[in-house]
Amino acid sequence: MNSGFYNESPACHCEESSDNEYKNKQHYRKPIESKRGRPRGSKVSGTKKEVIDLRSLLTRCAQAMADNNTATANEFLKQIRQYSSPYGNATERLAHCFANALEASVAGTGSSNTT
Repeated sequence: MNSGFYNESPACHCEESSDNEYKNKQHYRKPIESKRGRPRGSKVSGTKKEVIDLRSLLTRCAQAMADNNTATANEFLKQIRQYSSPYGNATERLAHCFANALEASVAGTGSSNTT
């Protein structure tokens, strides 16, 4: 063992070590802790997403069209348009495409299969 190690006084390198410690403390940054899951208290009030059954709205709209009830079909189309999007998730995009088709059918611009 090195007997001189225990006999050295820490005061002999005091100025050098304090300068180095000061420099190290200045550049020390606490590492960013990664947290899993949703952070607590991060909910913003008023941003709750309303869940709408687009499938039933589309079905009810198609049924109203089959019954020649254009007023009800237009109301359903208005609701479908509110909750569907060409840029949303898969269900919203599909509902948007079906709404386009139903709207064309209501307007009479869709193709007809009657001969």
